[in-house]
Parts: sequence; structure tokens; C-alpha cells
Amino acid sequence: MVAQISASEEFVAAERVLLYAAVSDELPVWTLAAAAHAAHKVLLWPRVNALRVVEVARARVDELEPDAAGVLAPPPASEALMLGRGDLLIVPGVAFGRDGARLGRGGGHYDRLLARSSGYISIGVAFDIQLVDELPAEPHDRRADIVVTPNGFWRAAR
Repeated sequence: MVAQISASEEFVAAERVLLYAAVSDELPVWTLAAAAHAAHKVLLWPRVNALRVVEVARARVDELEPDAAGVLAPPPASEALMLGRGDLLIVPGVAFGRDGARLGRGGGHYDRLLARSSGYISIGVAFDIQLVDELPAEPHDRRADIVVTPNGFWRAAR
């Protein structure tokens, strides 16, 4: 999966890459973080602020610390940044459709984060078993531009 993403034109063109610290049932992306660092990309990570809003901040892997939920995130003192044109977002999900539809954990955190931004490219990453033919979608749901599993790479039609 790392080879598929790091060889993509989207990864090569990106200056900043948003990653996530995986929880138990999410595909870990630590090797992708290492590839992005080696390619001199700026690493961004999500964190939940005091108002329970997901924001992003720059951090090296060794700077991440457990948040209130125990998920590794940038320290609160690191500056919150806006996502924008040319950023590459690597997003987890409970399930993905080949069309880019994404089923999250039900909190809508990523949907709201992505709705506040524009010009980015998002890649949904998941285990093969998390890829399905169809997912229900609401008008506020944000689709991934690309879906990658260990054994596949799908560009969503726009």
C-alpha cells in the first residue's frame, strides 16, 4: 500500500500530507509517514480541540502524544493549520466503496474537517475486507478521491 500511494502523482506533487494515528481496527500508516518524511513532505495530523472539533497541526512522529481519548495527536500547543490546495489527506474509515464513499465512526469529524477545506486530494485507506461495492451516503458525506487497500487502488469518478 505504501508503494502504491508514494508512487502516485498525488503523493509526488503534495508538499503536505495529512496522516492519522490508527486505532485498533484501522490500517496503520506509520510506514507511509516514514516515506513522506523521506520525501521531505510536511507531516500533518488531526487532533480534537477543546471544542470537540477536528483540526490539523504539523508534527513529527516523535512529537505526537496521547490525547484525552488516548489517540496520538499533535500537542495542543502546536499551531492549528488550514488544509488547502495541493495537500494530500490520508483518511481512515470503517468501510469504503470503490466510488470513494466513506463510512466513518459516526461522529462526522472527518466530514466536517473536509467540508471546511478545498483543493485537497483525499485517499481513503483500508483493509481489503473494508472495501464494499456500495455504501449509503448522506448529502454531507465527503467521498475520498482515491481508495487504496493492500491489494487495490481505485480512483473515484467525479
